[in-house]
Amino acid sequence: MAATKSGSVRSKSSKFVVAAIDFGTTFSGYAFAMPDEFEADPPKISANTTWIAGGQLISLKMPTVLLLDPKQNFEAFGYEAENRYYELAADDEHEGYFYFRRFKMKLYNSTNIDRDTMMEDEEGKKMNAIKVFSICIKYLMEQFMKTIKNRFDRVTEISEKDVDWVLTVTAIWNNSSKQFMREVAEMAGIKKDSLTIVLEPEAAYLFCKHLPIEQLNMTGASLSQSQMSPFSTGQRYMVVNAGGVSVNINVIELVGEGQLKVLNMTSGGPRGETRVDEAFEDFVRKLVGKEVFDKFKKTCAEDFVELQRQFETRKRGIKHDKNGKETINIPVALTEIYINKTKKTMDEAVKQFQGNLTWTAGKLRINCEFVRGWFKDTCDNTVKNVRDLFKQPAMLSCKTILLVGGFAESPVLQQAFRDNFPDMRLIVPEEAGLAVLKGAVLFGHLKPYLSTLHCSSDCYSEDKETSTKPVQTIIVAAIDFGSAFSGFAFAVRDDLKTVSDNPKISTGTGFVSGQLISHKTPIVLLLNPDKSFAAFGYAAEEKYSNLFEDDRERKSSSHRSYYYFRRLKMRLYSSDRPMTLSRDVEILDEHGKRMKANEVFSICIKYLADEFMKLGRNRLPDLTKDDVHWVLTVPAIWSDSSKQFMRVAAELAGLDGNRLTIALEPEAASLFCMRVPIKSQAEASTTVSQFQEGTKYMVVDAGGGTVDVIVHEIVGDKKLKELTSASGGPWGGTMVDNEFDAFMETIFGKDFYYRFKNECVGDYTDLHRELELKKRNVNSNNDDKETFSLPFALLELMDKKMATLVDQRLQIYNGDVSLRSGKLRIASKIMRGWFKESCLKTTQHLKSILQQKVCAGTNTILLVGGYAESPMLQSEIKDAFRDKTVIIPDEAGLAVLKGAVLFGNDPLVVVSRIARCSYGICVFRDFDPRIQGT
Repeated sequence: MAATKSGSVRSKSSKFVVAAIDFGTTFSGYAFAMPDEFEADPPKISANTTWIAGGQLISLKMPTVLLLDPKQNFEAFGYEAENRYYELAADDEHEGYFYFRRFKMKLYNSTNIDRDTMMEDEEGKKMNAIKVFSICIKYLMEQFMKTIKNRFDRVTEISEKDVDWVLTVTAIWNNSSKQFMREVAEMAGIKKDSLTIVLEPEAAYLFCKHLPIEQLNMTGASLSQSQMSPFSTGQRYMVVNAGGVSVNINVIELVGEGQLKVLNMTSGGPRGETRVDEAFEDFVRKLVGKEVFDKFKKTCAEDFVELQRQFETRKRGIKHDKNGKETINIPVALTEIYINKTKKTMDEAVKQFQGNLTWTAGKLRINCEFVRGWFKDTCDNTVKNVRDLFKQPAMLSCKTILLVGGFAESPVLQQAFRDNFPDMRLIVPEEAGLAVLKGAVLFGHLKPYLSTLHCSSDCYSEDKETSTKPVQTIIVAAIDFGSAFSGFAFAVRDDLKTVSDNPKISTGTGFVSGQLISHKTPIVLLLNPDKSFAAFGYAAEEKYSNLFEDDRERKSSSHRSYYYFRRLKMRLYSSDRPMTLSRDVEILDEHGKRMKANEVFSICIKYLADEFMKLGRNRLPDLTKDDVHWVLTVPAIWSDSSKQFMRVAAELAGLDGNRLTIALEPEAASLFCMRVPIKSQAEASTTVSQFQEGTKYMVVDAGGGTVDVIVHEIVGDKKLKELTSASGGPWGGTMVDNEFDAFMETIFGKDFYYRFKNECVGDYTDLHRELELKKRNVNSNNDDKETFSLPFALLELMDKKMATLVDQRLQIYNGDVSLRSGKLRIASKIMRGWFKESCLKTTQHLKSILQQKVCAGTNTILLVGGYAESPMLQSEIKDAFRDKTVIIPDEAGLAVLKGAVLFGNDPLVVVSRIARCSYGICVFRDFDPRIQGT
């Protein structure tokens, strides 16, 4: 139950949508929610999910980096600006361009910013600050407008005037600085009457207040989080906004009647997450020497930013209690410069650190305790600032700390707060890094209710209701055990009782690797030599890679005694027979060792179920497995015996068969689309779930391994009738991966590439993670080249003869593919070819289904699944079915997972299915030539 009940508040926005822009010091982004979405579930706010950084991370925000051409015209923003600038620098064509990076920090001490303020770019060139800011805001506005128009493709005309805009500003800025931001917004095209300015700490407070109590992740207080709301009149809260560059601290008191009182001027300082980045950079500089590092930074800017991006995600996984080593990939260019400049090897370079790190095939392996030292300065300074603030008389009654911001997601910083303030209630909300951004959206909906008692009276905050959360122990939890990725989602049954167009379903958010951040984790299982559990998902990839690197250091092969399974479901697929599993089926690991498939599957299911229970017990301490109704998803192409196999595997994992439902993936996706607010072509207020009785639509579930298809008709009271039996084939995203491997084999040779895959497992995994992100950039209109950073280990395996062969093989591509300094540059038209077979087989299958008589009148195609986010697949399906409306919903990659929760709650929603088989009685009659003879 939310701190603010669903349906208990009304949006005061008269516009089509409220959109917030968080123009941050380090990262920027936007989020939005329409009034009907807000009223159904206030915390459910959409953010952009398409920003991808050079093969290194997926982010809901992008860096605050702007590139302008020599005439001060817009060139690029965010990751694209970084990539474009470094390409220009590599070709020595960057002269005259304006490159602004983390430029808000340059104004940190300028509390009075106005239209005459000037600022410098990275090269010292000056430009009017208001123009720089307005160009950035305009870009973010345009990106949002593209998103919202794509969401309602061919539905309704939407323009900037249909949006209530909210801009965030740091609390340290005064009224004139906020007026500066208003003028910036107007220059960018936002009208005065459509703009609201909100202080970052107030937005963060609103976000925390409206989250369900179970998502607040409270620790340290004696108060039971299952018994009482942490937000009530008279309480005081310290909001610690730990961002990229600065940590800003405000103390807020809730004084009743929807009013907040700010008790202190903003304190804090430039002690944010970038201090950790600086410590890492100092470490690398010391490792190779200042002269080498400066040359690398100047001449290999693209490699330098890739190293920064890699560390950006690595540091989020650094835990306060982790032992062992962290692995950092060092760019080939840095190694080459070091060796050429010093005539020494990297093995010699690491000796100065007295055993705290080792060098292995292009990787630094660093003791975790040594890495945690990079966090010490910023954590110590932040803790000191908070402790000094608590000494003030006004703070005596403050017992709660709200820790938000991107750096708040660091386990090291969180533990520093727990260790130093054990008597305080520490709240680190889920999605702490988006607290300000999403809170600003809430602010935009609630502002007419609000008033704020402090010196800056043009901002508002709210508290209309304080409610307690009753203990709820009945939950539906779904496990999507996919072909390529897996995850879990869940919902309290009470939240699903009301049939709404915005069901409140939560997903696991703890799946983090050094390269990716995801609601899902790859289907990868690592077992110890005795077949006991070792790790799953990203953790399994990392652990196996570390085992491999340890063996490489020791020149042993003990890692081969472990059982390592990747994409194990597709290992059981055969194109010449249906997917049929039984308890006797065996499966091979990556080294050819055999194991019973049901035992392997049950271990995976147990892990995912246990991870859900950990999260569930954080929210509902008394939760047991008996309180959960479980749902397992299976592909449409699986037989009934295979479904029974999954049921047995689930029971082996400890799930009660009486509390278990098996769901077909496309059926689950169909239910998700029935309930999410996707607008139809008819009118803006109509959703898929409000299609008229008799409406037919096709669901295409394009996953990692398979593409599953089903056609449904809406009958009765939001019930579904199956018009075609679920069908599909192995044409998912992994087919593109296989094409990439085939491409690499044509360049490096089949034997050589096979050797690389088997001898450099971690590097091969990293290469495919980069591919996983690169292929999301491929579209039918892009003619640019993509750059792949080849692993050092692959280049190290190449001798002079192999290098000559590679050069010869590259010539057949006539410049569309090149290899230089460890970088493989590939033209977009080559990459588009990797999608050809997958897209062709998918569209051919869809055409064959739609030609069936029963599908006449099917005018809508719903495209869901992780592979559905591919621009290539989207454009191919839209081109092939120009007479159909193709809809790709928000969170397309989570459609099956969240739909499975809905199916578990109401498995009778599908009232009619097509029988896969039929049977009858065969009767032989005596031959009668008068009948049979004719």
